[in-house]
Amino acid sequence: MNRLRLGMQRICEVLEEQEREILNKDKDPLCLSESEGTVDSTDEVIFVSHHQEPTSPGSSTLGDLIGLLQQQMRSSDWLQKNTVEQFAQEKPEVYDVFSKLVEKK
Repeated sequence: MNRLRLGMQRICEVLEEQEREILNKDKDPLCLSESEGTVDSTDEVIFVSHHQEPTSPGSSTLGDLIGLLQQQMRSSDWLQKNTVEQFAQEKPEVYDVFSKLVEKK
């Protein structure tokens, strides 16, 4: 249980650090990229309840963390770099299993 708590604390610290970096980047108008603020067909809208649990000073709320993750997903080019074809070439046996499972549904 203690290891889980330590892991969660570390995750919170990293997310808070990322949030600070994003906020600092957003304050500097010269750092804005051309694609920031645009939406493409791969973007997904996620609705989050605005109900916030009481938190201790200095800790992030779940909504803050979800917002930070959404920001990182939108600004990431991971999907452009990691295609289905590339995955099929790199791990053909895993891709075959996945394809068969998808066909069954």
